[in-house]
Amino acid sequence: MVVTTSDVALADEEVSPEVLESFRKLVQADADLVCPLTDDFLLRFLWAADLDVKKSYHLEYFAARRDFPDVFLLNNPYDYLPIFKSNELGFELNERDPLGRRIFVARIGDMDPSRHKFEDVLQTCLMTMEALSVDPEVQRLGIVVLVDITRFSYKLVRWLTPYKIKVSLKFLQDCIPVKMQALYCVNAPRVFSLTYNAVKPLMKEEFKRKISWHNGDLSSLHKVLPPCVLPKDFGGTKTKDPVDWDSWFGHVLDKAPLFEELRSFGYVSKQES
Repeated sequence: MVVTTSDVALADEEVSPEVLESFRKLVQADADLVCPLTDDFLLRFLWAADLDVKKSYHLEYFAARRDFPDVFLLNNPYDYLPIFKSNELGFELNERDPLGRRIFVARIGDMDPSRHKFEDVLQTCLMTMEALSVDPEVQRLGIVVLVDITRFSYKLVRWLTPYKIKVSLKFLQDCIPVKMQALYCVNAPRVFSLTYNAVKPLMKEEFKRKISWHNGDLSSLHKVLPPCVLPKDFGGTKTKDPVDWDSWFGHVLDKAPLFEELRSFGYVSKQES
C-alpha cells in the first residue's frame, strides 16, 4: 500500500464540532442502540473512517456483538493471559514505522488447531485492537500489521471453515474502530493460496489495497519497514530485543474495566425494549 500525502495530512486535522455533532445526532437517531455519546467514544469511530460521518456510523461495531456474541463481546483480558504471555500468535514491536505508526506482528502460520480455540484467538485480537482504539495517536495514525505466514499448513486450510473466514473478515473490515493502514504479508507458502483464493472474493476493494506480499530476501518489505526496526526473523538488524515480551500487552490488561463497561452497551433486543 502506498501512503499518500493526504493520509499524513489527515492525521494532522482537527475534528470540527459540526462533524462531531452530526455524528452524535446520527447515533442518537438509532432508537435500538444504547451506547455512550461522549466525544471520546465517538471520535474513535470518526478517525477510523477518516472523519466520514456516514462511514463511521456504518462500522458494524455493535451489530457484530449482537450477531456473534461468542466472538465479539469483550471478556476479561486476564482470562486470556496465557495466550498473551506465550507470544506465539502475535505481539507489538517496540519501534514505530517511518510514519510513526505502531507495528504489530501476527503469526497466523503458527496457529495450532489442537491448542488454539478460534474464539480465543479472535478475542485476544479484538481486545488488543479495542485497547489501542482509545489512544489518540493510534486514532489519527492507525497501525500496520506484519503478517507472518511462514508455517501455514494444510491443517490450517481445513481448520478455517467458511464461518471462521466470515467472522474473521468482519473483524478485519467492518467492526474495529482502528485504521489498519497496511498489512505486509511475509513468506506465504504455496498452500496459503488455497485459503487466500477462497477469501479474496469476500474482501472489500479498500481492504485488498492495503495488502502487499513479501517473500525471498524481503528487500521489498524493508522499503516500508526498515531493518533497524525489525526482528531478525524478518531480516531485521535490531540488536536490542525488538519486543517487550513480558509487558507489551499491559495496555490491554489495563483496559479490563473499560471492557466490562462496554459489555453493557449495544443493540436492545425486542424482548428488552
